[in-house]
Amino acid sequence: MASSSKGSKKKRWRSQVIVGGEERTIDRLSDLPDGVLHHILSFLDTKCAVRTSLVSKRWRFLWRDVPALNFSRSVCKRTAFAEYIRNLLSLRSNDAPVASITFNFVYSWMVQPDMHLFDRIMKYAADSRRNGGHGLDHLSIAHAVCEIRFGMLAASIAAHHRESIKTLKVTKSDLDSGSGFGLGFSFLTALELRGCWLYTGREKLPVDPFAGLPCLNYLKLFNCSATSLVFKITGPQLLDFQIQKESHTSEKIEVFAPKLKSFRYSGFITELVKLSAPSLDWADIRIWWDPMKIEELELHCKYMKLLGELHNAKSLCLRFADIYDKSGPPKSREEQLSRLTSTPKIWEEDEFPLTSMKSLMESEASPFTRLKTLRVQYPQAPPKTPCEVINYFFERSPHRVGGKSVKFEKRKQMMKQRWLYV
Repeated sequence: MASSSKGSKKKRWRSQVIVGGEERTIDRLSDLPDGVLHHILSFLDTKCAVRTSLVSKRWRFLWRDVPALNFSRSVCKRTAFAEYIRNLLSLRSNDAPVASITFNFVYSWMVQPDMHLFDRIMKYAADSRRNGGHGLDHLSIAHAVCEIRFGMLAASIAAHHRESIKTLKVTKSDLDSGSGFGLGFSFLTALELRGCWLYTGREKLPVDPFAGLPCLNYLKLFNCSATSLVFKITGPQLLDFQIQKESHTSEKIEVFAPKLKSFRYSGFITELVKLSAPSLDWADIRIWWDPMKIEELELHCKYMKLLGELHNAKSLCLRFADIYDKSGPPKSREEQLSRLTSTPKIWEEDEFPLTSMKSLMESEASPFTRLKTLRVQYPQAPPKTPCEVINYFFERSPHRVGGKSVKFEKRKQMMKQRWLYV
């Protein structure tokens, strides 16, 4: 039987057991199988994973078979990083697979990379596939300060992992039409871009950067912009699409995804020109209501047009939050922090979105033909919902309105005010 000290509410990794009348100490963490420990270590920076070899004899060589290589800001100097990579790859097990590689830096190596060293890392991961591994499945490249020259890295990635790589995440990068995704990542299923700039050099012509990814199922675009005025997203196999905009931009978005099931949008309102998604089951729209930047009537018209493109949705969740007050954006970091902890702006009853748009909804026919459930969340207790609003969403829907199919409520966790203040 295992015994534990009374009064202690925390679980201990070491515990006392009685075996054959003798009390012995066991280490529950070290007794886990190697595969489980390798999975745990894969979440650590590789340098930290190597340091676990000092824990005990059981852990001495565990890091050599971890299927993930995570290079983060813990390595600072360019020459030190090169030496660190050479030593690391030479000491790892020859038959250890590499399924995931993460680069997350704050210094200039990723901006002006040593291509020989980067190619060596990619080749090492490719060689692990020949030794019984499945190949590189996930790749993440990020730089906290500067923009990455992804075009310099893409050729090496595609040369070694064209068919194996399934998920790709890129943060703060310039992607032009020839270097980004036209290199044959034909088996890529998940793509996430954060703070990237999609450059085509032709402002008036539409850009369709993901047309060469036929197997793409999941796409996330956070604070990305394009030089083109029309930003096309073509995904014949796309199932989930998420987009976030933290700044006002002029480009228009056009989506063609016949199998799309889930669509999520958050940030400032944008112009969704067309959403071709006949199989859309769920849409989640989180708008940062900002009448300071756009006239109220124009804001209402843009939102009505956005709702019109969601006409195939079965479930619709609409969330609203103010981000600016009358004094405008913060002028210092101290002012920003004070606003984050202050009480948000209180809406008057006639200022609530949808309530203030009831005249537009009354004059326009409902676009929704499959809607089953509607959920609207405000940062404060909502007023009584006008009948015109309910009719707009459900007058053409075959599903009965009642019970929990319509819900207007106050958000439990308010969307915090956000500014990109440096």
